[in-house]
Amino acid sequence: MNNFDKALLPVQKKILKGNIELINVTKRFDSTVAVKNLSLLIPASSYCCLLGPSGCGKTTTLRMIAGHEKPDLGQILISNCEVTDELPSERGTAMMFQDYALFPHLTCQNNVEFSLRMAGVNKGVRAKKAKELLSLVDMDEYAERMPSQLSGGQQQRVALARALITKPDVLLLDEPLSALDPFLRTSMRGELRQLQKELGITFVHVTHSQEEALALADLIILMKDGKIEQADGPYNVFNSPANSFVAKFIGGHNILYATVKKKQGEKTYFEGPDSYYFKVYDPNFQSGQRVLYTIRDDAVKLTPVNHPNSESEPHVKATIKQIEFGGSELRMTLNTSDGQELISVCRDSDFNQRNWKVGDELSASWDQKNIHLID
Repeated sequence: MNNFDKALLPVQKKILKGNIELINVTKRFDSTVAVKNLSLLIPASSYCCLLGPSGCGKTTTLRMIAGHEKPDLGQILISNCEVTDELPSERGTAMMFQDYALFPHLTCQNNVEFSLRMAGVNKGVRAKKAKELLSLVDMDEYAERMPSQLSGGQQQRVALARALITKPDVLLLDEPLSALDPFLRTSMRGELRQLQKELGITFVHVTHSQEEALALADLIILMKDGKIEQADGPYNVFNSPANSFVAKFIGGHNILYATVKKKQGEKTYFEGPDSYYFKVYDPNFQSGQRVLYTIRDDAVKLTPVNHPNSESEPHVKATIKQIEFGGSELRMTLNTSDGQELISVCRDSDFNQRNWKVGDELSASWDQKNIHLID
């Protein structure tokens, strides 16, 4: 794990209250295998994001941790205790649903109190605890309002307070930000992260948003077809994708192919796209072998053809196919002469100085230290 990712992880206590372990877990729905022989460990007091496309098994995994689905095979442990067959109420977890599931006929105060009321807790005690939780999420002044009188972000805060009132070891969140507008989503993202740090409990958050996972998580579990493609800190997932699927899904990467041209001792020399060449200190390749590698979009440098800088380092000629304006940045799609596609991201101010347009031929280059071999 990268030093940046290590810095995100909380200091572990001797008693790992809230750690989660799944051992060879499989879940089927009729003939469909939703989760396949999945094993993972989520450290106590960490913020974990289950990330992936629709149908990858992330929500099913969350529901099995919660006890709302039972695995067909495998074991689930929470706080070092097996809970595979335990009821949801006996696992030390709380669930925050995507649609918040607030009772429309109850005030915010009564919604937050509800689970304690069902447990037979004294009215005065539960009222005091509910007020404390509403204050924690900055909703105490709305205690007597009905859910219909609240905005989406306010309803989310009430749902969060209701989930936390039982003092769970683990809070499970099923796409809690998906119903919010982009501005509020960013704001609530920061609040969730800060709240998790303050409470020190384990958060497991399902999302299909790469940006959300990278911003929130200590640990990202990236899934596809019911299996884990990569489990790592956000820095490593973004900068060192395990394979082409991870690189494509997480975004911000060019996926290129090259061919082994020659080997010399510990060095292997590659060529591609087109005449771009580089070497790696790894003898475990065969002459003629084709490999894939990634280069971040923002690492691709563009210069005019025959510019002095472009001739002093490995480069490849490419033609601009598309230009997309994105505010402070521009995204250019280029085609190399051997048919590979390149994406380059540059600042708006830099682009305006060049006055490039679709159809222009440029020299593209990148620092070889940024090359990451995959697959």
